[in-house]
Amino acid sequence: MPTRSVLETARPLIQKAAERCEAHIAAGINLPWALYSLGKLRLLLGEPFQSLDAYAKAIQLSPAAWMIMTSLRSLDRLGAVSLELEGFEWIRRLLNLGLAVRFGSTDAMNELDKLATADRPTFRLPVRIVAGGTDPSVQAQIGEYSHLLMEGLAGFDGTIISGGTTEGICGLVGDAAQRYGDRIHTVGYIPGAGFGEAADATVDKDPERYRELCYTDGRGFTPLEALQNWIDLVVSRVPVKEVRVVGINGGRIAGAEYRIALALGAVVGVISESGREAGRILTDEQWSSLERLITLPRDAQTVRAFFGSLPRPFTRSSWPPRQPASRRPVEPLRLGMSSMKTSRNRIELKLGTSRRNSATSAAPWSVRGRPAKL
Repeated sequence: MPTRSVLETARPLIQKAAERCEAHIAAGINLPWALYSLGKLRLLLGEPFQSLDAYAKAIQLSPAAWMIMTSLRSLDRLGAVSLELEGFEWIRRLLNLGLAVRFGSTDAMNELDKLATADRPTFRLPVRIVAGGTDPSVQAQIGEYSHLLMEGLAGFDGTIISGGTTEGICGLVGDAAQRYGDRIHTVGYIPGAGFGEAADATVDKDPERYRELCYTDGRGFTPLEALQNWIDLVVSRVPVKEVRVVGINGGRIAGAEYRIALALGAVVGVISESGREAGRILTDEQWSSLERLITLPRDAQTVRAFFGSLPRPFTRSSWPPRQPASRRPVEPLRLGMSSMKTSRNRIELKLGTSRRNSATSAAPWSVRGRPAKL
């Protein structure tokens, strides 16, 4: 088992090993093992967010449970030094989530039962998660999305999970809950051991804004809050594939939330051009091609449809939903007997063309310039 002094001495070698893993990943070889190795190496280098990103992608690519189990055992072999590694507990919880959600591991579910919030909240279906910017430096920019989020949640009846503070996106969620009343059951996850660097953050204790608050055992806001809300959802048997995440702007914690959700199989819709991590994930070569990562325009009706509770699963190729084509009464054809025979082929050709044109016009949205495949 390595010690802190050994890790410091070996740092140049660990860095070179991480670079080799990145080269393998870029070449698309030795996956998902190169990602698991990179995640562990980044953890040892004191880069917890990069580590979480690599592990999340590795879980998403893993075709069998034993791959995640092997990586979990490898992580446990770090021994006492793990207590000094920021992010170690994030990764351990993420791996157990991956085993439980993707492969139905009984052992992982038992571990999640132990980690679940003691008095876990009530989740009224459907469940949506709203993540994004809360930093004071982007407060004015986030305020521009107040109308979009407020209109997007009009008519929504279910659970919204967010950060539980009065700042940024979390504050906008509280505003919506206050406006729409009991239709929106809001649940906030906040660190229970203090806010650390986010000391200026204010817990939103108004029950009209956040119906329930859950406290993690973390200090300062980290991905631990997002992982805890997923643990509670999984233990409550909420189907992960039916959960949707809306992302607006956001820093590295929000970026981790987007990737965790995608790794577990949820659908993530990020508001286009909202900036920072919401923009980065759309251009991230590791994640941007996923069908479950959707770009949402700054349009209230589209955001409302995404928040809604349509029964079918969402993917990039099935979003947005097709709008029903308007149909006009078909005038009866009045053709003389002499012209019927000669005109039949021409009539059938004309009708076939009309049907194709109608089908095209019925799909007004497109994905990156291509008509949506519905």
